[in-house]
Amino acid sequence: DLGEYLSKNELADNFIKINNSLIDVINNAVVPYNKNGLVHLDLKAQNLLINSENLNCKIIDWGLLVNSESKINIRYFKTQLN
Repeated sequence: DLGEYLSKNELADNFIKINNSLIDVINNAVVPYNKNGLVHLDLKAQNLLINSENLNCKIIDWGLLVNSESKINIRYFKTQLN
């Protein structure tokens, strides 16, 4: 996961590549889901995988994906995750 990678590797050398990969993940995964009313409630470093060879990132653990239009209390989930 991204947190583990960052704890074991020097960020300075790869900052731009990792940053760009995270921006791509947000633009290509999070934004389209959000535009369709779906929200990933558990985005954190442990749910971002990073390929140590090419530094590409992927989001995992979409188990707490909810529809923002549903009657589920999203604030409750956020409180439980902290």
